[in-house]
Amino acid sequence: MEPLSQLLAAVRISSPLLSVIRIGRDTAVRIDSLSGSPFNYVIKGSLTFTSGDTVVPLERGDFLMLPRWPVHEFTNGERLHTASLKDIYEGLGLPSWSEDLDQSIRIDVGDPPWTAELLSGTAILNFAAVSSVARALPDVIHLGGALNRLKPWIEPVMLLIEDGSGEPRMGFNTVATRAIEMLLAVALRDWALSSSHERGWLRAIGHPPVARALAAIGRAPGRHWTVASLAAEAGLSRSVFAETFHRLMDETPFHYLRRYRMQLAAERLSDGDASPARIGAQLGYDNPLTFSRAFRSVHGTSPSRFRKARAARGAGGGSGPDAV
Repeated sequence: MEPLSQLLAAVRISSPLLSVIRIGRDTAVRIDSLSGSPFNYVIKGSLTFTSGDTVVPLERGDFLMLPRWPVHEFTNGERLHTASLKDIYEGLGLPSWSEDLDQSIRIDVGDPPWTAELLSGTAILNFAAVSSVARALPDVIHLGGALNRLKPWIEPVMLLIEDGSGEPRMGFNTVATRAIEMLLAVALRDWALSSSHERGWLRAIGHPPVARALAAIGRAPGRHWTVASLAAEAGLSRSVFAETFHRLMDETPFHYLRRYRMQLAAERLSDGDASPARIGAQLGYDNPLTFSRAFRSVHGTSPSRFRKARAARGAGGGSGPDAV
């Protein structure tokens, strides 16, 4: 898969706590750092997002996601009153973000009228599986002016909130998970393709020739690629392709190809039972020793030791894939 598809495939909904947060005028809600990646969609009103030195004005229809969950606040108007979402949850006897709950939650912060509303939830990004892709993500993903683009996917989620706002209903968690994963995939795809990015795969996928080369590698990672054959996929001369790829990706085609192959190798060593030699051959390494050296250069250990370490971690009741 090319990088954008890798990212979208790595998004999973971890918590069934699908919430609507209503915020009164001149009130801020503080959200402490937890595991996962929170996302928010402004249903109504205007808000200001703040995290450290980062300040983002938000309007109705804006989508915001935090790949690495920091302490942050949403403020409606002036910041005259501040409430902790954690304290509100505890005061209402609600479960933590990590627990299953077969219903949606409505939270009121401050006093009426509640002139701003947020649709909030949490996703898990499997950064261990897509580490090279994840490194390019900013701390704040903001898709502005998305009201019309996201409307077809927001409406089913809002219907689910209405449906699940009463007593717990069996199956709510599963249905909500599917609906939210679709919403997040569309929002992240639109953000990646429509926003300006400085460098890395996020910028490269907006450059059609380089995007074609990345897609070709994703379709056939084991092919014996050369700069010339990748340039042919891109429709550029060899020299122009090599220079453009390096400028956009901040690495050579060879280094990207090797890193991507070793990412796939790590996944296959963790999830399957094929031998290291077979996995290496699938990824274009006819010589097992050459594959082992390439793997060690990226992961710092041999394929066999990597597999044993992952197996031992799983047997010891580890927490699963790294997630932020």
